[in-house]
Amino acid sequence: MLRLATVGTSAIVSRALEAVADVPGIDHVAAYSRDPARARALLPRDDALIVSDLRDLAGSPAVDAVYIASPNALHAEQAALLLEAGKHVLVEKSATSTAAEFARLREIARRNGVVLLEAVRNAGFDPGVARIAELLPELGRVRLVRFEYGQRSSRYDRFLAGEAVNIFDPVMSAGALMDIGVYCAHLAVELFGVPEEIVAAYMCPLRGGIDGAGLAILDYGEGAVTLAYSKISDSRTGSEIQGEDATLVIDQVADPRRLLLTDRLGHEREIRVDKPAANMVYELAELLRLVEAGSGGDRGRDRRVDRWNDVTERRLRLMDAVRARTGLRFPADGTGG
Repeated sequence: MLRLATVGTSAIVSRALEAVADVPGIDHVAAYSRDPARARALLPRDDALIVSDLRDLAGSPAVDAVYIASPNALHAEQAALLLEAGKHVLVEKSATSTAAEFARLREIARRNGVVLLEAVRNAGFDPGVARIAELLPELGRVRLVRFEYGQRSSRYDRFLAGEAVNIFDPVMSAGALMDIGVYCAHLAVELFGVPEEIVAAYMCPLRGGIDGAGLAILDYGEGAVTLAYSKISDSRTGSEIQGEDATLVIDQVADPRRLLLTDRLGHEREIRVDKPAANMVYELAELLRLVEAGSGGDRGRDRRVDRWNDVTERRLRLMDAVRARTGLRFPADGTGG
């Protein structure tokens, strides 16, 4: 049984815990929050470990792995502490603020023989993403790709009213690219690798210098990928991959479930991916599988952990470059990782 602790008490933690209930072999035993009452509300069982000092969590022999769902700017420091203490870490997207921070965490994880994994829903272990990858050969040479995701934040009105909101704060390494665009960028790197060049990048600036929405055009040599993302408006059109032989329409990049393949003669084929509503089960199940396979250190290591972390690190380098092009900066940019 993998004994799991959580860091944070936001809505995403509650969704993760719903998924935990569907993953045999994981037990939620501990919760960290600066407010112990909020942690206790998240984990009311009598034998739960409730802590308000992360060092207590790191030093607890009752915890094997930790799911980190704090603001992005805190991920690198918190994950480093826990990895050094020998805990496996599942860190919510975006795993870190910069690629340099994530590279450092990977080295700490290797040195301590533990698993580091990003909790990004549309990684290759999601069956929807895996099905898209399987269908790519039917499209022929891929020429144009549009990955689009817009979701107006429930906290945007508070921001417009002048309130300080973490998700719209550059100090927290937040904003549209890091919260929504991450899904578009991750799918691009997962399916097509690293682009040859960023042709153009744009951000819609909000108060404080954060991005409310953005756009990037990536050159892949024989084809181009456009990333369009927003936290201040909603997208309704889905995404698509256009090949010379067929086009694949994707209902949503964060959680692909309905795909529509249309060949050049107009013949359509619908593909539905059957998966639970709480699709975070896949990242949790993958963490469990990697831990059981001994994927931390080099001896007996399951190299799939490198496969997933390679994509995360390459995506972070792409996002670093997009931010550099648009002028979006975070405090972590000046630390050198």
